[in-house]
Amino acid sequence: MNSNSRGKYRTKQREVILNYLIENKNRHVTVDEIIDHTKEMGSPVGKTTAYRYIDELEIGRAHVWTPV
Repeated sequence: MNSNSRGKYRTKQREVILNYLIENKNRHVTVDEIIDHTKEMGSPVGKTTAYRYIDELEIGRAHVWTPV
């Protein structure tokens, strides 16, 4: 695990999520799709972890759609 200048860790799971979002930047993705992808890549994360990381990224870039 590596830490960046703001003290946030760069983990395999975070990299998988970020790469998935970048690869799918032209379409809306759900958290469930992200979770499924992390499982497929061998780095599963829970829903809370996925939301937490997306919240960190949501500085005007990523917007998460949650079905009602």
